[in-house]
Amino acid sequence: MNNGKLPFRIEQAVTSEIGMKSGQTEAVSEAGIGWLRFAVADRLGWIFREQATQDKGVDAHVEEIANGKPTGRLIGMQIKSGVSWMKEKSEKGFTFRGDFEHLAYWRGHSLPIMVVVFDPQSQEAYWQIVSEGNVRENKKGWSLTVPFENRISADVIPIWSEICSPMSRKDYIRKKRKFSEIASLFQTVSDRRQTLLYEALHQTTHSLFVSTPFIDESTLSVLDFMSVKCPVRLIVGPEQRKAVWRLIESRAGKGLEVRVCPSLHLKQVIFDSLLLMAGSANLTSVSWHYPTELFSLIVEEAASQNALNRFFDLWSGCLDLVFDPLNAALPRS
Repeated sequence: MNNGKLPFRIEQAVTSEIGMKSGQTEAVSEAGIGWLRFAVADRLGWIFREQATQDKGVDAHVEEIANGKPTGRLIGMQIKSGVSWMKEKSEKGFTFRGDFEHLAYWRGHSLPIMVVVFDPQSQEAYWQIVSEGNVRENKKGWSLTVPFENRISADVIPIWSEICSPMSRKDYIRKKRKFSEIASLFQTVSDRRQTLLYEALHQTTHSLFVSTPFIDESTLSVLDFMSVKCPVRLIVGPEQRKAVWRLIESRAGKGLEVRVCPSLHLKQVIFDSLLLMAGSANLTSVSWHYPTELFSLIVEEAASQNALNRFFDLWSGCLDLVFDPLNAALPRS
């Protein structure tokens, strides 16, 4: 454990207060949903289904109609109505900004997700698919450009048909099946747990969210390696070995983000918002070699979503790390 004072200053993360929607805002939102319900049916001839408010981050599903019949191929929509969503723009389109919690949820969703911005003044709506190529991440969140040219009209039918092609669903089912196989073996073959965890990491392509009171250099190095191919967010406790702080200072950046929770007890890893690992021990390489330590792998959407909620509740209230090069307690080689 680190016997000296922490080798960094800690600053409270700023969280925004979310007020209740005004009646006017509710009316604008309902107008956007109503307009899209009509436009999808009238301009595309597709089916629009508004989703219950409990379906976090997805306001509606649209289903493709081909040769007069529903195909069962769907797109999920997040709908934003009103000029406030259109104030920030670039040469190419409107800039939509979101939080990591929604992005993680959408990345793990079984459907392709589309952001739709509705302009009540012009009575037009603009869309963009949430994909790795379209999303731009930064330290505070992420952004997506919704192009001016992406208006909802009959012209989008072949494009949307391609977006909701069965391939995306097949990829999701394939990954879920593979994660399920890993989870099953993990429970029955204790001496292969570490190998199976590496296989789970190999399958992970979208996001990795880790919470552990204590971490060692080898596990941290694995997370650093993973951050090359997908965003990694790590919550740790305030007491770590000096070598760990040194590694965090040298590696933490855009791909690997680290925050500190002063009284952290949650021990879990969420792979691609789909596979959940929870356990009784800290996430260190030593723990994998002790069969008495309880770890479980779960492939269940509701469990993963609850875990995501717990993670981001912690993340928003955690402490940012600001390393001080003049701090004498900073480990030196």
